[in-house]
Amino acid sequence: MKREESWAIEAAERVRQRIELNTRGWEPHKKGLLATIQTSYRPSPLPPGFEVLQLEAAGVRRRAAISRAPGRPVLLLPGLYASLDEGLFIRTALLIHRKLKRPVILLEDRFAKETLRLNGECIPTLRELGEEAAFVASQALRLVGQEVQASWGDEDDGGDVGSPDVLAFSAGAASALAAPGASFARAVLWSAAINPRDVLLAVKARPLVNAYFRLLHERTFKMAGIRPVPSRRRLVERLCSDQPLPPEKLPLLAVHAKDDPVAPSQSLRILGNQDHQATCILFAGGHLGFAAVAGDEIYLVPLLK
Repeated sequence: MKREESWAIEAAERVRQRIELNTRGWEPHKKGLLATIQTSYRPSPLPPGFEVLQLEAAGVRRRAAISRAPGRPVLLLPGLYASLDEGLFIRTALLIHRKLKRPVILLEDRFAKETLRLNGECIPTLRELGEEAAFVASQALRLVGQEVQASWGDEDDGGDVGSPDVLAFSAGAASALAAPGASFARAVLWSAAINPRDVLLAVKARPLVNAYFRLLHERTFKMAGIRPVPSRRRLVERLCSDQPLPPEKLPLLAVHAKDDPVAPSQSLRILGNQDHQATCILFAGGHLGFAAVAGDEIYLVPLLK
């Protein structure tokens, strides 16, 4: 197989081995809610070497934290309401920058309070989010002095290249899959909440999880000064009103836990079964609880050769 085709399968096996190595005899982590709760989102300051830029995509302003380095850039797309100071994403960005020595673009979510303040209550569709992510990535790459190429190609990972790799977390996966074809070189979807409707139903079936996300939703919009707060149903219906099919040519790895209490693994069926795409369903990890199970460096594993 070509490098693009074998990468997803090989990366899936590396992730599976790392999780299994760290969960031998660790019975509590078969409970997805526990692994999810242990995931740290505590605010963390932006590390040295990163700068916050305000970029514009089709009239929408987005904030991004960027680090400069040689090699293929890595775009991080976090889930709903995620700001640039959340520990999970800051730690992942820092690891990529320091250990892999690659440039990083951490894109703030459209529903983070700072970005809501910039743009108001306008709720985008998933297609619009995908287009914005691709445009912001290309704009950021120009700012760090790298030219975006028109297609995902067969470049070596260490060379100066254009289109970035993507690490997409939770609902960020839906944005990554909605981007125009050939926007990204490869994509890794962690706890892929690719269907917001399925997520809303799953969350409402769990009173504790539902209460947490309702509070997070309301607090975020209120802190941005937006009243009345739109309902979660309205937000989800608008997001899903224009959901494109995943790009068929994108080398893709989806890593999901069977015990995810937020995003049903059944949603991953739309990804299909192609040679250059793989879905890795793990028995432990909850929703973005993989670092709680196997350490922060688990998120680097798919990017390793």
